[in-house]
Amino acid sequence: MTQEQKLICAIAGLKEREKALIFGRVFEELEFEELGKRHGISGKQAEMAYYYAIRKIRKGMEGTKDGI
Repeated sequence: MTQEQKLICAIAGLKEREKALIFGRVFEELEFEELGKRHGISGKQAEMAYYYAIRKIRKGMEGTKDGI
């Protein structure tokens, strides 16, 4: 399986809110405070959820950091 395929599988395994947080942070370049407002949580909770999702992606890619 290529790195790209591993990344796609890892992202597909995330919850919808986790996907939305990553999309908002990476592609929309939103601050955690704004992400929190969108999802009805605090900025700190949005930050923690974002980094938790990133760790899940890395674990899904067998611990590699490539492509993130």
